[in-house]
Amino acid sequence: MPKRSQSRRSVITLLLVGAGFVAGGPTLLGEALARPARRKGSRSSPAAKSLSEDGKNLKPGQFLWHPERSPKGAVAIIVSVLKQRCFVYRNGILIGVSTCSTGKSGFDTPTGVFTILEKAEEHYSSEFENAPMPHMERLTWQG
Repeated sequence: MPKRSQSRRSVITLLLVGAGFVAGGPTLLGEALARPARRKGSRSSPAAKSLSEDGKNLKPGQFLWHPERSPKGAVAIIVSVLKQRCFVYRNGILIGVSTCSTGKSGFDTPTGVFTILEKAEEHYSSEFENAPMPHMERLTWQG
């Protein structure tokens, strides 16, 4: 990936997070934003660094969740296909890290900005023999 200026990455991040806020729901951001931008000499807060560092040791299905770090505001979720991690930010503050499983070769996970269109705590697939899909979140109307 070509190297971009930090200010351009920051502007893009703010635009994408804003798009999720205007759309009225959480936003999934692509792989390109999975690495937080930092200015030379700047340091992230110890709490954010600790959460991010602790997230490296998670086993499949595990997560870290600290909503008290930023209790209100717009939420953005950044999915790192490379790291197989989801990073949850509220108001730009890291509040959660989770493992995730993205598409395998030939069924690659698309990158981009997505808004959750529908949610259901209890859902059954109409395409896969009524398979249970608890906590379903629909990102497209195609499946």
